[in-house]
Amino acid sequence: MNFVKSILTRDNITLFLSICGALGSLFLFIRTRILEKVDIDVKIPGICEPEMGSLIAYFTFANNSRLPVSITGISIVCGEDLYPCENISDYIINVTYSSGDWPQSTIQNIPLPIYLPTLGAACGYVSFAVPSKDFQFPSKLLTIRLSTNRNQIIERTLEPETLLDL
Repeated sequence: MNFVKSILTRDNITLFLSICGALGSLFLFIRTRILEKVDIDVKIPGICEPEMGSLIAYFTFANNSRLPVSITGISIVCGEDLYPCENISDYIINVTYSSGDWPQSTIQNIPLPIYLPTLGAACGYVSFAVPSKDFQFPSKLLTIRLSTNRNQIIERTLEPETLLDL
């Protein structure tokens, strides 16, 4: 009985509670850092060869993190040069179909910022202004750079799946 009384002193109880508080704070800090990590999956299902100073690509973005993210900028990295996307809300190109009920359709640029909700996705066409004489169209791999509202720059090297003919 004296042994239990010697262990359960006010100082030992205070020490135990402070250790529990420190461990809880450390656990919450690590858990928050893991959950707030930005994880965006990017794919390029199709791309057009550059014509008339612009490159058009179809992107899909998936947010695999637990927090909503906005993509504030998209750029193509080619060597040392950086080609940002054109932030226009107007149409990119008119497409005329040879058959069907709709004789003409427009393809619109996805407006920036691109909002990705928690575990959500978005897709759309993105137009890049590239000088036709200086731009070397990558044969297989395309490096893109995304900027987010979480002050992170994500750089990915992707392989476009198909060559679009718009």
